[in-house]
Amino acid sequence: MKGGDIMVKKVVETISSQVKEMAMLVQECEDDAKKFDDGVRGAPASGARIRKQMQLIKSLAQGIRQSVQETKHARID
Repeated sequence: MKGGDIMVKKVVETISSQVKEMAMLVQECEDDAKKFDDGVRGAPASGARIRKQMQLIKSLAQGIRQSVQETKHARID
């Protein structure tokens, strides 16, 4: 195995762990989303927490997209 192959494999594992992290963040938002949908007391705070989590998820997703694109181009070369 060449050094580049190890690098590609490490990136793939990192992408996989990032996707798992993103899924966990979405799951953590579920309780706040239910509170917000039901309009229970504290719903405005739930909305703020949801927006904050969604921004983190968006940033993580963008990083994953960039990593995948870079890896794809590295494999082609």
